[in-house]
Amino acid sequence: MTPVQHCQGHGPLREFLEAALALPELADLGPLRVLTAPDAEAALARMDGHIPDLVLLDVLLPGADGFELCRRLRADARLRAVRVVAVTAVGEAEGGEEKARAAGCDGYLAKPFDLEELIAVVRRWLGA
Repeated sequence: MTPVQHCQGHGPLREFLEAALALPELADLGPLRVLTAPDAEAALARMDGHIPDLVLLDVLLPGADGFELCRRLRADARLRAVRVVAVTAVGEAEGGEEKARAAGCDGYLAKPFDLEELIAVVRRWLGA
């Protein structure tokens, strides 16, 4: 099963992500599993036992923000190859994508997003 880590500080998206990742449009990627963490520290602790293939990272986390978490992932030899997509309401006017790239994120998904955008992001970063 391919793990997809979702680190989110605000609002419940887990059910949406689990449902989206189970869609027939992604079946060729194999079974996908959503692992969640409420903040950066919990995400890092969770990755001690399960290194995900993809992290969908909310930028607005309590404590260390998503950009800091991404910098920590890139600094860790075990986790530096994990693909990270910033999922955020921090828009272009606030420099959201530029900040995400500077922190080491591979991709950027602006909220609100629709199901087709999420599917495209997952396909792109999981190699299909």
